[in-house]
Amino acid sequence: MRGQRHGPGAGCRGLPEVGNLPWALHNVWLTYRHTMDRGVLEDVLYPLLRRSTNYYLHFLTEQSDGRLHLPKTFSPEYGAAPDCNYDLALLRWSCQTLLTTVELLGRDDPLAPKWREVLEKLVDYPVDENGFMIGTGVPFAKSHRHYSHMLSVYPLYLVNWDQQEHRDLIARSLKHWISFEGALRGYSFSGAASISTQMGRGDDALTYLRELVARFIQPNTHYYEAGPVIETPLSGAQAIHDMLCQSWGGTIRFFPGVPGEWQDVTLHDFRTEGAFLVSAVRTGGRTRWVRVRSLAGEPCRVRHSIGGRVAVAGVGGPAPKWRDLGNGEIELELDREDEAVIYPAGTRPDFRVAPVKVTTPAEPWGLPELPQAGAVTQVDLTGHFDNDAITTEMYYGDGDFDGTGRTYPMAQLPQTGQTEDDGITFAFTNGSEGSDNNVIAAGQKVAVPAGSYAKLHVLGAGDTGNVSVPAEATYADGSTGTLTIQLTGWMSGPAYGETEAVRTSQIHTRTGPLSTKAAIFHQVVELDPAKELSAITLTAPSGTARAHVFALSLEKND
Repeated sequence: MRGQRHGPGAGCRGLPEVGNLPWALHNVWLTYRHTMDRGVLEDVLYPLLRRSTNYYLHFLTEQSDGRLHLPKTFSPEYGAAPDCNYDLALLRWSCQTLLTTVELLGRDDPLAPKWREVLEKLVDYPVDENGFMIGTGVPFAKSHRHYSHMLSVYPLYLVNWDQQEHRDLIARSLKHWISFEGALRGYSFSGAASISTQMGRGDDALTYLRELVARFIQPNTHYYEAGPVIETPLSGAQAIHDMLCQSWGGTIRFFPGVPGEWQDVTLHDFRTEGAFLVSAVRTGGRTRWVRVRSLAGEPCRVRHSIGGRVAVAGVGGPAPKWRDLGNGEIELELDREDEAVIYPAGTRPDFRVAPVKVTTPAEPWGLPELPQAGAVTQVDLTGHFDNDAITTEMYYGDGDFDGTGRTYPMAQLPQTGQTEDDGITFAFTNGSEGSDNNVIAAGQKVAVPAGSYAKLHVLGAGDTGNVSVPAEATYADGSTGTLTIQLTGWMSGPAYGETEAVRTSQIHTRTGPLSTKAAIFHQVVELDPAKELSAITLTAPSGTARAHVFALSLEKND
C-alpha cells in the first residue's frame, strides 16, 4: 500500500463509484445475519467482498501523516473528492466484515493482516462544522437527495447513537443535509426517518415519513424519480421497521423510534439479526411484554423498553438463564427453537396479539373514480404535450422550457400526479425523465369532457416573458367564444392576478442548478355556463415569448 498507485478506473472517462458493490454486499450480509445461513456467507458474501475490498487496496496510499488515504472517488450523485466518506465507510465496513467472516468460517486468509492494517491506519472521516463532508476539501454544500456521505451512520452503523461522543456529529450532519431543499426526494425523507429512529426521535421520523407520503407517493401507492423507482418504497418500509425494532450491533431494540402519538403498537413474528422472531405489545405508551424465539441459537441481547424491573419466563419450557445488563438491557441464553417472554416484574400481562386502532384516520389509497364527480373536472392534456420543461438533479440535459435549455427542477414540483391550488385540483405530469409534460400553445384544439362550465382554470407560464393567449371556446351547438388567457413569465411575480400554484427556489440550466425562483401560475377565465362546452383551442400568443400550459381544469356552477 506504499509507493505509486494507479487511481480507480485509470484510463476510463470520469471517476467511478467504487463503493457500489460493497454497498450491495451489505444487503447480502444482512441476509446472512437475519437467516444465519452459512451458505450465504461462504458462497456469496465472502468471495465477492474479498475481491471488491482487494480492489481498494490497489490505490490506498500511506501519506506523510502515517494514515492510509484514498484518491478521488465519486460520492453517488454528488461529486468527486479524495478520502470520500462514502468509500471510507464502505472500506471500513468491508474490512471489519471480512475479518468477522473468516473467523466464522475458520479460514486463514493471507489478506487478513492487510484488512487489520487498513482498520488501524485508515484516515478519519472528513468533517467540518456542519458535520460529515463529502470528502477532504469538499464540504456538503448543496441540496442532495442522497445520504451517501453519511453511510457510516446509516445503514452501516459504524458511527452510531450509542456512541455518546458521536451524537453531536450525527445530529449536525442530519440537520445540515435535510435543510437543503431543491433536490430532496422521497429517498431523502425515508433515509432521514431511519436516521432519526436510531437517535430515538420517533416524532421526527414520523414527520419525515408524512413528507414522503404527502409529497411523493402516488395515489396507487407507487413512486417514481425520473421513472419508476423501487428503492424508495422499500426504504420507507424499512424506516417503519426501524421505528418498531432494530437489531444492529448485536442488540435487539424494541420500539426505539416510536412517535409519541403511537400509543398502541403491536409487533408480531418480526425477524431480526441473529435469526430471532420477536413479538411485542405496547399500550398506552408503555411496553407490556416482549417475546423472543431463537431460530439459530445465537447470542441474544435485548433492549426491551420496559420500565423498571423485569421478569423472564419460558414459552413451552422452563425459563432460560438470563442476566440484567442495566439500562434496560438483558442477555438471554436461548438454544435453537427456545422461546422466552419478558414482562414487568409482579404483573400478569395479557399476551394476546391483536391489531391496533388507527390513530390518525387518512383518505383511502386509490385513483379517483371515473367519471369524475363534483364541481371540478380535470382535462386530459397528455395527448397534446410537446415540451419537456422538467429535469432531475441527476441529468440536466434533456429538457428545455425557454429555448436556452433551462427547466424547472423535478424535485420541487408536485410528485403525486395531481396538485391543488385555491381549492381547484389539477392533473400534473411530472414523470419519466425526458418525457413531455406541457403543451406550448400553437393552435391545439383540446377536447374536454362535455358539460356546462362556468370557469376554465389554467396552470401555466410564459417562458421568456409574459404572454396573452387568444384562446377559443367551442360549444356543442357549434358556436364559439373568445377567451384571453394571460400568463406571467416563469421567473416573475404574478402580473395578471394569478396565484402561484407552484414556486421553486431554483431552476436548472444545462450546467447545473441556479438559485433563481420560478413559478407555475394558476389563471382563471370565465366561460358561458349556459352552453355545453366541447373544446378549447390554445392559440399561439403574439411576440417571441411562448405560453406553456401544464394543466387545465373546468369548474361548474355551485
